[in-house]
Amino acid sequence: TIFDVNSTLQRLIALPPGAPKEASEALSRAIVAMNGDKEFEQDAMKVIQCVPEYLTGPDTNAQVRSLLSAPKEMVTFINEYMRKTPAR
Repeated sequence: TIFDVNSTLQRLIALPPGAPKEASEALSRAIVAMNGDKEFEQDAMKVIQCVPEYLTGPDTNAQVRSLLSAPKEMVTFINEYMRKTPAR
């Protein structure tokens, strides 16, 4: 859950509600092209020292929303872990 939120949702590209379908389709095509672009990969490695992978597709909204809901067990674990952090 932490990995998904930190790696996937940290670099989110979105359009505002009500954006034209054509804009959404153009953005999706650009993201697909960027994911395989060697120049983008080289620049990303220089600047942020990793190559982010952006998700796109008809079910992206559902995928993002599912990442925002951590299982109850994970929430409990994280809360307990944070309460018991060692003093430094």
